Amino acid sequence: MTETKTQKELVILVHGFCRTHRDMKSLKNNLESYGHRVVSPDFPTFTGTLEECSKKLGSELNNVKGTYDCVHLVGHSLGGLIIRQYLANNKLSGLGRCVLIGTPNKGTELAGIVDRFIKPLVWIFKPYRVLKPGGRIFGQPINNPLPEIAAIAGDKNRLLFGGLIKRENDGRVPVASVPFEGMKEFIVLPYHHEEIHHKKLTARYVHNFLQNGTFAMVSDKNDF
Repeated sequence: MTETKTQKELVILVHGFCRTHRDMKSLKNNLESYGHRVVSPDFPTFTGTLEECSKKLGSELNNVKGTYDCVHLVGHSLGGLIIRQYLANNKLSGLGRCVLIGTPNKGTELAGIVDRFIKPLVWIFKPYRVLKPGGRIFGQPINNPLPEIAAIAGDKNRLLFGGLIKRENDGRVPVASVPFEGMKEFIVLPYHHEEIHHKKLTARYVHNFLQNGTFAMVSDKNDF
């Protein structure tokens, strides 16, 4: 049987803060329904630094080196920062497109509050250091040409502590914190932070971007 385009490609999912690969199961299943080959590793996002998480991504990429024509990267929340950290410091042969979902590229006030009032948590859960506003400035990817990267934000604020963010947000991350300089496309979906990556519509947008470099031509009526 002749392999399709998606079968010659791989999607690596990168989960968020204090999560495991299980949190990406819905997105994995939804992308596989579109024909993608998907892997969802575990990253040390409980107590590991951003550099340690980035090193783990590098290890996963080395494991599949030479097996696929290209590798796409999709991250949720902190997972998007892990992707940006890796790409800013490593060239990746066969790099495809990237999608960052609910990623606090400019930080989130909630992490800033923890850093200010509950310092022991920051010492234990090291990722807090890059989640607060101004916590980390990321350089452009060093791949040439630059990879195509898209960002997806949510604007449904129905989570505990979301009210502490005085801007439009998804309950964890301000909408305005998700877009960043150099991205190709950006959309806002009506979901909160803990559900956005589980939704079929989100997967549909991710699939369209990975395949076509655009979020366009998505029918959203039956995907909520």
